[in-house]
Amino acid sequence: MGNQSYIIDSQLTEVSYAEPVTLAEAKLYIRVSHTSEDAQVASFISAARKTIEDAAGISILTKTVKVWFSNKGGSFNLPFGPVISDVVLYDDYTGTLLTDKRIMGGNYPVVKFPKIDTLRAEYQVGMTHVPVALKFAILDQVNHMYENRGAGAEGMGICEKAWRACQQFNRTSPIL
Repeated sequence: MGNQSYIIDSQLTEVSYAEPVTLAEAKLYIRVSHTSEDAQVASFISAARKTIEDAAGISILTKTVKVWFSNKGGSFNLPFGPVISDVVLYDDYTGTLLTDKRIMGGNYPVVKFPKIDTLRAEYQVGMTHVPVALKFAILDQVNHMYENRGAGAEGMGICEKAWRACQQFNRTSPIL
């Protein structure tokens, strides 16, 4: 791989489970007044939030992250954010906690040092406040899923309205 920085493996574990959109909010938005589909709408909320997280490249719920990576290039972008805790680095080969480190940035930091190939980072990501645009993106996606239920997996992509809302949060998007 030469003098590159790259991900070897990663693990995300959800810490909080309170969805940013309630069942009542979703039912009001999609205009459902009965209770017979509450379980399905609740599952749509969770699936829609995960879809929005993937499309925007962010974590809405709090998650614990472990990332195994090589930082020989000295500019490794931590892959999940926004970061809400200190980033703890280990030499994964020896298991040693590394205190001599250089990490730049806030929500989406970059590991500049140490420049070794057996690093493990542990940190937490998530949002302390979910922007209104993301809440509406989740609601739009729930509506899309509800309207297209039964269409099969191929008909359940992200709806265009939600996707466009996600682009303002995506660090790699050319759209804004």
